[in-house]
Amino acid sequence: MSTEEDADVIIQGITESGRRFRPSDWAERLAGNFAHFDWDRRVVYSDEVTPATRDGVMCLVVLGSLARNNPSAYAEVLDFARNNKLVCIGAQADTPSV
Repeated sequence: MSTEEDADVIIQGITESGRRFRPSDWAERLAGNFAHFDWDRRVVYSDEVTPATRDGVMCLVVLGSLARNNPSAYAEVLDFARNNKLVCIGAQADTPSV
């Protein structure tokens, strides 16, 4: 059962003023901080921080489990969104920094 505490957050590549965030690969770059390379030298993104495209907009999906497993990393990702005034969807989008 999901609670507000473990809800996912989707950070959209759209600023609060409605502009697309640049660079266009921002989500892959940020998710790359949590990724590793497999045996075939391909990037494998973490289950907790994953780039995605929703309705043609680049997004970053951040699972609530990151808040439990690595609170400082979770705060850092949300701080990035706040500092760049990106639209966040989800219960923990208003969580204060750690």
